[in-house]
Amino acid sequence: MLSIRRKTEVSLKKQIKVLYLDDQEYQLEFTKIFLEKFDDSIKIEGSTSPSTALQRLMIEDFDIVITDYIMDEMSGIEFSGRLRKFSDVPLILYTGYGSEEIAESAFASGIDDYIKKESGPGHFRVLLNRIRGLAEKRLVEQLYKKMVESSRDGIFILSGDAVVYANSSLLDMMECDELGCSIIRALGEATSRRISESKDTLYGDGGYHLFNLDLNESGGTRNYEVSASKFSYFDKPSYVCYLRDRSKEL
Repeated sequence: MLSIRRKTEVSLKKQIKVLYLDDQEYQLEFTKIFLEKFDDSIKIEGSTSPSTALQRLMIEDFDIVITDYIMDEMSGIEFSGRLRKFSDVPLILYTGYGSEEIAESAFASGIDDYIKKESGPGHFRVLLNRIRGLAEKRLVEQLYKKMVESSRDGIFILSGDAVVYANSSLLDMMECDELGCSIIRALGEATSRRISESKDTLYGDGGYHLFNLDLNESGGTRNYEVSASKFSYFDKPSYVCYLRDRSKEL
């Protein structure tokens, strides 16, 4: 089993590269013709074998993957489960079979979108819009992640009293390389406590907090400025927090 997830980035470019998996070759050709006719920025590459498609995705970059549901070698949902072990490339289930059960299984397996095959050229415009929408969403996510990771301020997500995400600047400030280190745990507990004690400075619902925080570290006590904004993290009330070291300013 692979232990490293291969992160796929959608770069700002004219062409969107799509891998379409369907064991019916005529369906591949038909879809390729219509999509590339409607939008010349879409480049469709086909595969009739799920195992071959998985091998390609281990070594090649694609912006979007489309998979059929029923195939002889494995289902599209099984394909999704195997793909998600090493890649987060956006994945569309494109099938002639439609039901709530299939849709639930698809999303649970890591599929990003679900489209029922229909006849008529107009349907391919719907598929095209879904492809472009996922590609643009992925681009925004990647750009935001790069912005967060390049920030000189420490940025972390607080869920309850635990830090569940920290950018590299925060880990550098805390002089540790993982979320489980004692100073990160202390930061989460102290921030959670200060949020519960402080008055909301902008909104009436506890949506934003700004305060100073002292942490006892091996080199002594350091003072930080923390701004915390409320948001939902995996359907749990959480805070995205920005931390700035004020010890060097004092």
